[in-house]
Amino acid sequence: MINKKKLEMIWQHLQKVITIAIFACIIFIFFGEQIEKQQVAVSLLNAMLAFFCLWYGRTRHAETISKLLYLGLAECFIIWKALAFSEISLLYFCINLLVLTVCYFICKFSSQNDSSTVNEETKQKIFPEHQADMERLEKLLESHNMLGVQAPYGEGKSFVVDQVCDIFRKNRNWNVIHIESLAYSYEDFDRVLVQKIFQILKENHIYSIYAAELLQNVKKSIWGKLSFSHFLQSPFEYSSTFVGLKEDLKQLENPLLIVFEDIERVGSPKYVKRLFAIAERLSSDKAKFVLEYDASILDEQGIDFKYREKYVPFEMNISEIPYRTLIYNLWDETEKPEYANQNKWGIEDYQRMPLPDNYGPLSFVLQQLHIQIEWEKIGEGNFSVRRVRNFLIESKLYLYKREYLDKPTKKIILKVFFLKFFVHDLYLKFKPGKMLEDLALFKNEYTDVNLLEFYSHVLKSDNPNSTFTKLMENRQNQESYYLFCFLGYNWYDYVQKFKKEKNGEKISESDYIQHLQYQEKREQKNRVIWNLLMNGESEYSNKQLFMKRFVNEVLDAQNGKSQQIAWERLLEEAFNETLYKDNNGIFYFGINNFVSLAENMFICGYKEKWGSFFQFYERTQKHIVIDLNFVRMLYFVDVQSEDNLLISAMDFFNKGELIGNLKEKEDYHKFLYKYIDSLNRWRFCESLAPLCVENWKVIGGFSLKNEQLLNTLKQLNKDVEKELHKKNNKKLTLQLQVIQKFISKNIKLMEMEKMYPANEHSVKMHARSMHAHQKEMDMIEEKIDKYPSEKNALVEAEELMNKLYEEGKLNSYELRCEQDSIKQKKKLIKEQE
Repeated sequence: MINKKKLEMIWQHLQKVITIAIFACIIFIFFGEQIEKQQVAVSLLNAMLAFFCLWYGRTRHAETISKLLYLGLAECFIIWKALAFSEISLLYFCINLLVLTVCYFICKFSSQNDSSTVNEETKQKIFPEHQADMERLEKLLESHNMLGVQAPYGEGKSFVVDQVCDIFRKNRNWNVIHIESLAYSYEDFDRVLVQKIFQILKENHIYSIYAAELLQNVKKSIWGKLSFSHFLQSPFEYSSTFVGLKEDLKQLENPLLIVFEDIERVGSPKYVKRLFAIAERLSSDKAKFVLEYDASILDEQGIDFKYREKYVPFEMNISEIPYRTLIYNLWDETEKPEYANQNKWGIEDYQRMPLPDNYGPLSFVLQQLHIQIEWEKIGEGNFSVRRVRNFLIESKLYLYKREYLDKPTKKIILKVFFLKFFVHDLYLKFKPGKMLEDLALFKNEYTDVNLLEFYSHVLKSDNPNSTFTKLMENRQNQESYYLFCFLGYNWYDYVQKFKKEKNGEKISESDYIQHLQYQEKREQKNRVIWNLLMNGESEYSNKQLFMKRFVNEVLDAQNGKSQQIAWERLLEEAFNETLYKDNNGIFYFGINNFVSLAENMFICGYKEKWGSFFQFYERTQKHIVIDLNFVRMLYFVDVQSEDNLLISAMDFFNKGELIGNLKEKEDYHKFLYKYIDSLNRWRFCESLAPLCVENWKVIGGFSLKNEQLLNTLKQLNKDVEKELHKKNNKKLTLQLQVIQKFISKNIKLMEMEKMYPANEHSVKMHARSMHAHQKEMDMIEEKIDKYPSEKNALVEAEELMNKLYEEGKLNSYELRCEQDSIKQKKKLIKEQE
């Protein structure tokens, strides 16, 4: 049985349809009498219909109004056909009626299609955790007129409330007013609220005089007449105004849902309390309020739970969604077709992003003391849906445009983006052009220190474990230490240095090489961070940038001529400092260019390019000689990691010409130790077995005497010769032949009588005073220097000296200086005789 309320609704719609029909007939008859052609009148009527649809289409009741207009116009044609059959042809009447019907169904279909699309998109964004929050929020709103939604900023309360608002608006035809936190000044929110309520009433054809009256009072003085005290003890006229507005809201066919977003951002408790009072005064079954806030911030503002519960009967929390779950749910949404075949990171890499790369070098040095600087100790990440989505969008877009980057660089980029979106306080520590170790400081007992000073203080203390644990109680130290661990910032070289200094040990050559590698990695990380901060293209360090160009432009050149041109051009840019963004080049005074290139080939990890490097050296140098720079260059070849590279380097050494004995040179010993050490992988070398590795390996800081080293080489030569007589495959035989020739050549080098010339770079300085008549004095000195090869040289010098003095071209001081020079020259010659 149809209830009374349903019948009233049907009668209201019927009245509206009849009214439109009568209005349309009157207009049609009026224009029909004035215009000869009835088609013009029908066209004008259709234009009016389109105008009304367009006008009311800006409201959420457009579909209902369109239905009424179409039904009314259809009724108009039926009435007109009955009253004036002869004036309009039946065909024209049917055509117009068909056009109206088709337009109606097209409009209805398109609106349903748009609604289903929006619902489908909305459904994709809802997570299981939020689905449960939405269901609870719907139930609470059905039974309560005021509700508080409490969660820290970014936890997703606005997302959940917006989803529920969309459901109520589309599925239940509720009216919704949403007042964003930053869209209006909260000093004006009362005026904004009344305006929006008045608009909702007008859209529902309810013209409230109370809303107009209240708005006028608000416009005169926002809070002058309508103050907080008026809500509690207001005069009769103000109370009746709000009561009247509340009654007008009750006439709405569907309830009105009013949402205030993030009211804790107001900052002034006075305005927040007034908002609570307005919401309480206007709330009813047809006007429901949802207030979003962070309860912890309101507590700090003096609006605690005891105060809030007077106005808000229920305070609902929002479920927290874990970071990894959000990454999984939002991954496909943030993907694009152009990302499909790019060399980018997968979802697993993003899910592991919050974990530190390591717990720092101190965790290994301090007796395996792992200080777990976990996420909760640093501050909980703000893993809202919006931030995680933006994190995925920005990071994917950045990596998509830079597919050439290697995996370690991509890793540091993702970690910086992670800090930017979720731990912004740590992200703010970054500064362009400044190394991270000088920015993330530690609080020492007296002052702030950088990472290097912090390590030194801890490791050189009497009890490093206790010192480290005590310093980690400070939050600043926790955050800084976590930042270095999170980014995988390596400082093991300095830890090793401090440890050896404390034990009185010397730093070895391998320690220095390791330091160069770590230093390069630290610079690369810092440059990636600077690039992200400045939106530039400076991911590469100076060494890395130069070596990248050296490999791409020189080593990979098509022919020798192109290679030489590219090499000269690159050298010119390097020495003119047009290649770098700072003064840290790779070529230094007194160091051979190829030694610098080899060092940076090793540091930057171009293992596969050593063969091309050897060919480039041969083509450039024309004639290969085994001098000190040559063995220094080969020392940087990473022969300890790969057998083929060891054989290739030895074969390259074998091409060189011996020019002198290098056995007294320390750099030659380092080179030879490294290559002999690499032969340990070849188990046939029995002569190495009796040797105590620590006695000759460079890492131990010791070295063999020349006689011992020479005997070792000779024994190795016998071992290789013995191995060659065995039945081996072709490749192994060729390798053994290269090794034998390498050993033989080094034996010959160490037995050479001619020692390598001392051509080390040095600077000689000669100090001299500049005189007023320096040119004349140089003429006299030139004659003095010719003695005793020219016997009359001193006599001629004295004559010239006296002549110049008489002509005023020498002063008395200069004359005495030249006389002293002649006396010293005579004395020196006499002593030599």
